[in-house]
Amino acid sequence: MHAREAAGWTTTALAGLDDDLAIPSPGLTCRVGDLDRDTHWPPRGVRTRRT
Repeated sequence: MHAREAAGWTTTALAGLDDDLAIPSPGLTCRVGDLDRDTHWPPRGVRTRRT
C-alpha cells in the first residue's frame, strides 16, 4: 500500500488477511480479509474448470 503523508510517501506491504488496512482520508480501517468477506470467489488452492 502506498500512502501520501505530510512528510512524503510511505510504503507498507500487506501480506496476510489479518493485516490492518487504514485509509485515513475517508475514515476506512479494516483487515485485508474483510475487503472480500462477502464475495463468492473460490478459496485459494481450489481450481475451477472453465467450459
